[in-house]
Amino acid sequence: MAAELCGISLVEVPNTGYPEFRIQVEKYSEKIEEVKEKFGKLPALIILTHADPYYGNVVDAEKVGEIAESYGVPFMVNAAYTAGIMPVDMKKMKADFLTISAHKSMASLAPLGFLVIREYSDHVLRSVSAALDWSKRSFPNKMVNLFGCSIGGLPLISAMHTFPYVVERVKKWNSELEKIRWFIEEMEKLGGIKQLGEKPHNHHLTHFETPILWEISKRHKRRGFFLAEELEERGIIGVQRGLTKHLKISVYGLSWEEVKQVRDAFQDILNK
Repeated sequence: MAAELCGISLVEVPNTGYPEFRIQVEKYSEKIEEVKEKFGKLPALIILTHADPYYGNVVDAEKVGEIAESYGVPFMVNAAYTAGIMPVDMKKMKADFLTISAHKSMASLAPLGFLVIREYSDHVLRSVSAALDWSKRSFPNKMVNLFGCSIGGLPLISAMHTFPYVVERVKKWNSELEKIRWFIEEMEKLGGIKQLGEKPHNHHLTHFETPILWEISKRHKRRGFFLAEELEERGIIGVQRGLTKHLKISVYGLSWEEVKQVRDAFQDILNK
């Protein structure tokens, strides 16, 4: 939306398609050269989504940062699904901008996000300089790129309250990743379930292709709603109601006992 508002052309780096849907980092160089040839100048900005919200693939931001630096193009990392969950080092990424979602990955109330800037702050965070000609009223405390209003109130208070907890949980990322990979392996052992995205998986968001559940839904009286209802009966919530062909699941933050409970619930449903 921001690009459209500014009248900017967008060029996308493709993924590898089914079943990994992996972004090939080297393609960034190719796309930069394409832009240079087509428009006669370098891109205004390189944007990387650190972990995509569909398959949970984590892209090597450090390599993309090196490419951006070699061309002298500003680099922005969208860390909506990583900052607050796993270690994110803006300097190692050579990122000029880092965008963070407080309500997606930092245990805060919505809507709230953060923009972290290494350079360009004078331009991005500039204040309103215009003044009215008759009354001479001016608004020097308002920011142009925030349209004058930033978010305060409960979302901001919640972020301040949860921040110490978020800092501590990031330190436990390796143990979380161990549980996530175990869960994926166990789910695939059930049969008729396949994890999509890169393997070994490096993010808590997991996307499963579940033809076995899809077949059950075709003959179940509750159709696609049966799965969410069966899980709820076992004390598990969060799976989108009506979906059985594909599922997005996260076991982040659960204890080992709870992760096993989720695995057992799917096993019980398939054996029912």
